[in-house]
Amino acid sequence: EAFSGCARIVSVILPDGVTVVDDEAFFGCENLTQVVLPASVAKLGRHVFGCCPKLKSIVVAEESPFFVFNNGFLLSRDGKMLVRALEAKGEVTIPAGVECVGVGAFSHCDEMMSVVVPEGVRVLWDDAFEFCTDLTTLTLPKSLRTISRDVTYGCSKLKKVRVAPGDAQRIRELFVAETSADVKIDFEYEEN
Repeated sequence: EAFSGCARIVSVILPDGVTVVDDEAFFGCENLTQVVLPASVAKLGRHVFGCCPKLKSIVVAEESPFFVFNNGFLLSRDGKMLVRALEAKGEVTIPAGVECVGVGAFSHCDEMMSVVVPEGVRVLWDDAFEFCTDLTTLTLPKSLRTISRDVTYGCSKLKKVRVAPGDAQRIRELFVAETSADVKIDFEYEEN
């Protein structure tokens, strides 16, 4: 939480040699627009860029063995972990090849109305879609094995979850297993 809530920060350039950016380091930096990550950054903690509504760009050193920024998504270099989505608006499809959607990856993407989680994704980590206030539809794949804690917390308009034929009960049970009691989970399950 080193810079958490610092409203005056507009741009951050991390110097080469920084290896870890810990939990919520820039959480709530409401005017942050750009972050530059050196190749040395190997680990980003939980909600590092959460509640940064103006963040438009994460520049990752080309030679980084750990991360890549592509089409609005900060991903692990191998493309298997979606770390953070920026400017997710309207209808969003998670890139093919992603296997895990990271903690708070879409947190506070409040102009996103629907998300398609593609086949191959196995895990939705904590708070993946928290406070996506315009989210109404979530499409989940047969490959999904874990829906972690409070994935849809604060998604007050989420009413419909689309699933593969015959998969509604399994997905319902995944939601119930890790969801806080104060989170509404009486979604309409639509098989498609």
